[in-house]
Amino acid sequence: MLNYPSLTSGTEGSGIGRTTTSSRLKSKPPTGQHTTTPSKLGGSLKDAKQRKLEQQVQELRVERDLLRQELDSITRSRHRSPSPVTRSRSLNRFQTRDDYTELTKLRQERDELRSLLNKLEHRVQEIQRNVHTLTQERDQINKLYNDSRSEIHRLHQDLYAMHETGDRNTQTTQTVLRRVESERDRALVDLSRVTAERDSLITKYKNCTENAHADKLRLTNQLDHLENSLNQVAEERDEVIRRVSMHRLRIDELQQRQQQLEDSLAERQELLKKVNEESAQLKQEAELQNNRLEERELQISQMNERTRVMEMDCRRLHERVDEYDMKLRKERDECSLLRNQLQNMEEEKVKLQCDFDNLTCERDDLVKHQRQIEKRAQINLSERDRLSRQVNDLNDLKESLEKQLRQLEKDYSDQTTKYQLEREANEKLQQRIDTAIHNKNSIDRRANWLEQQTEELRSHIDQLQQQLSTQKDENKWMSETNEKLTADNESLRVCDYTLCLLSKNTSTGDLWLIYGCRSPTSSLLFENELSDAVNSKVLKHLCLCFSRDTVNSPDEKYALKEISSILTEQACFPLKAQYVQDCILCKYSTDYEVSEHDIQLMNLVFEKGAKIMICGGPRALAFGVYESWLRLLAMRLYFERTQKWCKYSAIPEEDFINARAYVDIMRKAERFQEDVWA
Repeated sequence: MLNYPSLTSGTEGSGIGRTTTSSRLKSKPPTGQHTTTPSKLGGSLKDAKQRKLEQQVQELRVERDLLRQELDSITRSRHRSPSPVTRSRSLNRFQTRDDYTELTKLRQERDELRSLLNKLEHRVQEIQRNVHTLTQERDQINKLYNDSRSEIHRLHQDLYAMHETGDRNTQTTQTVLRRVESERDRALVDLSRVTAERDSLITKYKNCTENAHADKLRLTNQLDHLENSLNQVAEERDEVIRRVSMHRLRIDELQQRQQQLEDSLAERQELLKKVNEESAQLKQEAELQNNRLEERELQISQMNERTRVMEMDCRRLHERVDEYDMKLRKERDECSLLRNQLQNMEEEKVKLQCDFDNLTCERDDLVKHQRQIEKRAQINLSERDRLSRQVNDLNDLKESLEKQLRQLEKDYSDQTTKYQLEREANEKLQQRIDTAIHNKNSIDRRANWLEQQTEELRSHIDQLQQQLSTQKDENKWMSETNEKLTADNESLRVCDYTLCLLSKNTSTGDLWLIYGCRSPTSSLLFENELSDAVNSKVLKHLCLCFSRDTVNSPDEKYALKEISSILTEQACFPLKAQYVQDCILCKYSTDYEVSEHDIQLMNLVFEKGAKIMICGGPRALAFGVYESWLRLLAMRLYFERTQKWCKYSAIPEEDFINARAYVDIMRKAERFQEDVWA
């Protein structure tokens, strides 16, 4: 970082000590304490400067340690965060791409700060090394200074000894004086040089300290910015955790509702069991009544009416059994609906959280229980068939009993009383059936309430899905509008540049544009801008080359209606020119000769000093255009050398070498520029 010049040693260093006492040559030499006072003063000054340097180096070390501590604390706080963003958490489900890009930016800034800290450490180490070299050179200078002082003191003693002897006018004294004066001048020069080097070192050290202070301020600002960004990321993380907790609470509510639904299903199943038990009791009572009727019809005189009443009762029982069958079917349908609802709820539950496998086992138990209910219903159907068979048997018995009616007229009165008792029993049975119907209606009301709850859940889920779809549509619309705005911005830049040229009426040279794309219908960009540039004479010549749609004859003249009439009238459409390099130089035949188009391009480059700018892809366009221009320039160099044209296949290699050298000269003069994207 800092390159300090090395201080000289030897005789030049010995001259430094002579400069301090050269002014005292004609006086008596100092003795005792007076001889050591200048060295002490110089040493004290140098020690003070050294202390300042060491103090500043110590401050830099302290600042470096503080920066390291701050960086370590930031890294520890990131590692000790309560819920860091890891792949194992559910945070990745809700993390957006913007959060990921912000985290990558923060990591890049952290790496940059680390690199800056490393650079600062290297700089401090270099400063320490320079201080070490300065201290060594200072010690060496002090040593040389003391040697020179001792030598000057010895010369003073010799001089005064010569004064005392009285030989002042001798040749030796004059030589000694000259030597002392020369040594004094040399010491003054060395002292001035050393002071200049000292001042330069001081200025360099000041610059170094200022740069270190500026780097420190910049690093502190960057650390503050990094802390703010980390706080923002922590706030966003807390917000995401809060949302996750809200979703978990919502899942718990859904689980509670599902548990309520299961409880209601269990209650309904219990009610169904009770109804089945009551129906079984009713069937048993009906069987008992039938047995009693079989025993008593033998003794009743008016068994015909009794049998009719029993037939009506049996019909009613059949109707009730049918009603029960219908109810059982309805219950079965409701159970199937509830089963479907449970399946839907299970699907939603799997989407929300995949930790409810125990409910599937309970659902299987419910299905098994439902199957048991269906089996019981089938048993009821078999019992109904058995009752129908018994009714048929009763009809047969009725025919046999009609013969014995005459014998049973005596017991009519007794049987009527018994019939009234049985009628009361039937009324009790009817009351029980009414209570069962009331219980069934309550079950239906509960089922309707459950259906309403499920519909509310579905509506809430639909609202969430609609919000998600609207958010996706908004994001898609924002991305599309962003792309449109970028495209419009680029087109507006081109339009502004052309309008600026037109408004300023800037005088430009002959602008040629050889524009290549795939098709005029799909990839011809800036059609209006090109037509305006041609109309306003900003472009003198415009060549359009299409790699997918070619012109094979002048009669075609691009009969495509998609191109504006201004371009078809003013632009140039080279025959069979598919690419830009083919428009510059035709490569379909090796015997191709020079055309007027080629001569115009040569005159633009060689006579008018035109600049060539190439813009396009790196695979074929840049290399092909470069080769075409190389052939064109080689042809012009061949013409200047021989004053005649030749075929492109007959250009000698010497002209190609000269053309490459000419292209290198144009590049150095910024006349041949390439804008090739990767």
